[in-house]
Amino acid sequence: MDQIHNFNSDAKTINGKPLTSRQEDILIAICSGRPYRQVGRMLGITEGSLKVYMSHLMGATGRNRTELALIGYQLSRRRAEAALLIAPPPLVEMETR
Repeated sequence: MDQIHNFNSDAKTINGKPLTSRQEDILIAICSGRPYRQVGRMLGITEGSLKVYMSHLMGATGRNRTELALIGYQLSRRRAEAALLIAPPPLVEMETR
């Protein structure tokens, strides 16, 4: 796990430029390990469009698909943690007498 945390100090940027929300969605979907065709369907884009996105991300970062999937994993964890922080507290059942 420490490797994932140390892998990229700021998973939300590429060469100092912030990732778009679409790029984040793509990286998160890629970390599922599914083939491009299935990931494209999940995202509502064609396999070819997904390959273009990934080619751009790989070229801009110098990282391969596996490394980008690790960044996607980091992003998904951050989103989940943020969702937990803003989620309303669970309802507590009141005892009836």
